[in-house]
Amino acid sequence: MAAISLIGVGSTGVANASPSAGADAGSCSWVLTPPQVVRVSSASMVLATVKAGPCTLDAVPNDSVVCLSIKGEDSQSQCGHRAGSYPALIYLPYRPGATYIVTGQGCADVFEDPVTHSTTGPVKKLCQAIGPTAFTL
Repeated sequence: MAAISLIGVGSTGVANASPSAGADAGSCSWVLTPPQVVRVSSASMVLATVKAGPCTLDAVPNDSVVCLSIKGEDSQSQCGHRAGSYPALIYLPYRPGATYIVTGQGCADVFEDPVTHSTTGPVKKLCQAIGPTAFTL
């Protein structure tokens, strides 16, 4: 069962994942950086990122995905993926006053079974969804 912190407008969000509901089980987290306007060459773009946060499991965070779309647009979300501990990032053109919808996912390979405490190879892949959350820029 996973615990999720709610993500508010204009704040940094954290999503946590744990293999069981037990308090001693530990968890891994992924951090969503809210969409922000940045300059890329001479264009204003919106950037959102998801990166691995602290992990208290015997696990390796190894996959981050962030998706960004504009509310009311007919187009699908654009997504950025990054393997390993590097942040996933995505850019969309900036439209003043538009509401951007951000979602994401973080995954980790858990090496220790929380019940038997065995450490023979990856026991399972643990993934946590992030969002959706809306931000008006």
